[in-house]
Amino acid sequence: MNIEELISDLDKLLESTNKVPGIRNKVFVDYDKLTGFASKLRESISFNMEEAQEIIKQKESIIKQAQLESLRIKNATETEVQELINAAEMQKQELIQDSEIVKFARQESIRIKGEMENECEQMKQMADMESVSMIEKTELFASETKEGANQYAKETLFELEERFSKMLGQVRKGLDSLSEIEEVVEPKNRPLDKVA
Repeated sequence: MNIEELISDLDKLLESTNKVPGIRNKVFVDYDKLTGFASKLRESISFNMEEAQEIIKQKESIIKQAQLESLRIKNATETEVQELINAAEMQKQELIQDSEIVKFARQESIRIKGEMENECEQMKQMADMESVSMIEKTELFASETKEGANQYAKETLFELEERFSKMLGQVRKGLDSLSEIEEVVEPKNRPLDKVA
């Protein structure tokens, strides 16, 4: 049950109260209705707590997925780097086999290997930066979601506490008024002592 339904039920409960005769601002509250409302309130609070716990679980799941994605990107990059290095090494061996361009082949293979290693290092750095960014965004989203749920629960509980305080105040005043009426009525009903 959401906060709007709880407030609506509380308003209905207030409307169903009966005024104490002869006393202003005092009402009688149906005990069964009040306990029924309290039961709904407990269920609502329990539901909100479960929802907050579910949000925390989702945060952990998102972070785990981001870590798995980061590991996948890293592994794929390392595999691609190794393939490029192997290709460069194979190219180097093929160039070395040609006796007429041995010197050129050595220089070219070193240049190609250096360029590939630089490119692979850049790719690894980009992959690491992207994975860190994904994790930070995921943690920020989960944190904001949790804070929103906590704030909503606090606001709900504060509002219900205020309404219950007012109702309990009215109930207490009604009980006090009944006590005052009984004290006034009781002496009138006592029999007068007979004169000797």
